[in-house]
Amino acid sequence: MKLCINGFEHTCDINPYQPFMLSVHSKILYTRIISSLLSHLGEHAQEPYAFIDQDNKAISPLQACSVIIDPFNLPWSDKSFIGELQKQLCATMQSDINQSLEIQQQANQLFSLINTYALQYSADYTFSVEWSLDKFLKSFAFGIELSEQSTLLDKLIQFLHFAQDIHYKKVIIFVNLSLFLSDNELKIFLEEVLKAPISMLFLENAIPNNVYNGCNNLVVDEALCETIYKNC
Repeated sequence: MKLCINGFEHTCDINPYQPFMLSVHSKILYTRIISSLLSHLGEHAQEPYAFIDQDNKAISPLQACSVIIDPFNLPWSDKSFIGELQKQLCATMQSDINQSLEIQQQANQLFSLINTYALQYSADYTFSVEWSLDKFLKSFAFGIELSEQSTLLDKLIQFLHFAQDIHYKKVIIFVNLSLFLSDNELKIFLEEVLKAPISMLFLENAIPNNVYNGCNNLVVDEALCETIYKNC
């Protein structure tokens, strides 16, 4: 997938196993790009842009990317993440006939037990909503198990694995991630990203091009001159 920003000579070519780093030195332009990406307005944004797929067709920004400006607040419960996890888990379990029958039998036992206790009341009671595995997962908020002791790096790696588990197709855009990680932590995270079939863009403001080792880099300096660095 390509990110084309209006006025840029080069595009950001973002592919699985090959993250891309865009470093914009002008704070004004940098801020405008972030604001535009967050707006999901594409060609109608403050700084017009477009996502182009491998067939050279434009993709709706909402369908193309997820922008993360706060790594301490990762979108664990976003519908595009948790909804897909629950959907895939349901499909996997229901494809196993024996497993599906066992789950249904245990659910029936629970309903029967509750109905038995309800018989002590004068009126008649029952469940008004039919049981299903997907409703169960949503009702009890099945999702990622997080530890309060986990470091930011641990959470970022777990988030990457989460995206990998659900075969996440959108581009994940991290804004200024280098501010929150040490050089060694960033190196470790990038090593994980390079092994994952996830498309990722790192948007930074005026950092050395060798900080994101292994990425293709596009650096736009204060004079708006562009330089491409391949697999730095």
